[in-house]
Amino acid sequence: MSYPLSKYFNKKFRLERELRNEKIEVINNTLVKEIRGEDKVASMLIQDKSGEKEINVDGIFIEEKTSPLMDFAKRLRLRADKNNFLVVDRNMETSVKGIFAAGDVTDSKIKGVLTASAQGEIAVKSAGEFLR
Repeated sequence: MSYPLSKYFNKKFRLERELRNEKIEVINNTLVKEIRGEDKVASMLIQDKSGEKEINVDGIFIEEKTSPLMDFAKRLRLRADKNNFLVVDRNMETSVKGIFAAGDVTDSKIKGVLTASAQGEIAVKSAGEFLR
């Protein structure tokens, strides 16, 4: 499956529509303490203002604003390039099945808001297909 980036630049609200998918839950302002599972992601331990809780998941979309390679990504053994950017395929899936990444944390040659936006849309669509 291939997603040409130019196809998504003019479709501003497509990502928002995908995020409204009942199978995708966006959890903001949360610290991921642990990701659990054997052959694939099964659950994760998160912490927010109300405390810690474990939630069952089928996949995870990673967004991090401060570092090209997050500590928890290292603990997950996500494959990174020599510059510590996450290696993703054309569907934005990392080396761990069910974990997707987009934007400046990836090994993309082009950085910036347009690229990140397009990659984010690809990742959300891919995650949605993964969950089906």
